[in-house]
Amino acid sequence: MSLSESVRGIRVEPVSIVNAAATTDPAITIPSSQTTFTSIVESHRSRYESANNELQKSALRTSRKEALRSALPRLSISGWIGTIDGMGTTSDGNAAVTIKLQNSAIRLETRKGCGPNKDPSTLIGHRTAVYNVFADSSVGDTVSFGGTFDAGGRDYILECSYSESGSMTQPEFFFRITDVRKVDRANAKALEEANTKHEEAEASYAEAIQDRVVRNWVSPSIGKFRCEITVKQSRSGVLVSYEFGPCVDDVGIKKSIIDAVERSSPFPPPDDPTIWDEELRFHFEH
Repeated sequence: MSLSESVRGIRVEPVSIVNAAATTDPAITIPSSQTTFTSIVESHRSRYESANNELQKSALRTSRKEALRSALPRLSISGWIGTIDGMGTTSDGNAAVTIKLQNSAIRLETRKGCGPNKDPSTLIGHRTAVYNVFADSSVGDTVSFGGTFDAGGRDYILECSYSESGSMTQPEFFFRITDVRKVDRANAKALEEANTKHEEAEASYAEAIQDRVVRNWVSPSIGKFRCEITVKQSRSGVLVSYEFGPCVDDVGIKKSIIDAVERSSPFPPPDDPTIWDEELRFHFEH
């Protein structure tokens, strides 16, 4: 079936992106730790925004914490790729820098500190090698960098938002940069082109699956609702299992969603085999 005015949509997203977009220069391949981190933060943001109540939202913050703990047990990273999103200095000459992660809206910040005491600080000392690299750079430059996150109880990684909503939808992760290098313009352009191609392939894959499920979904004739379901598929696209996430407590709605997912199996394969994902998350909205 096609979307009608009463059906606001079905959105599908891969749960984890396990393949890094790479250029011909392996030195600027996006590390798997970065893609895993990005996937965890962005998938929980999406689920938080579609949650039905505050209890579900709070549970998702805890879920993100545990996922980040598993993904980054040492809190240190190296070779991550991003673009310089902002730079400034304090009155004593130390640098505050924001890096936007490649292929993502997530930003990491060095700053004076979190909370009312603004302590600790991850500002970059003005007599350091890291400072000199940024001093020789411009906003928009692509960099490869490493460093450490500070531990933060509620989110595992110290995060500086003043509200739960801010933490989940626009997180401000506190980060210490210990090394950085600029990626030359030719390789940066190649990386950008590779990432664009990768994004287009992912979007096409998601759209093909979404279209099939939409055709197979007989939406109940009731009021507005949202429901999330995560499915596991085999390499050939056959449905293996499913699990509901935040969803309205209605047997009829859940049955209609299960029927749509089961009728859509096997799911269409991606044109690029590297973007196949074992898990797919569907957001049903009416």
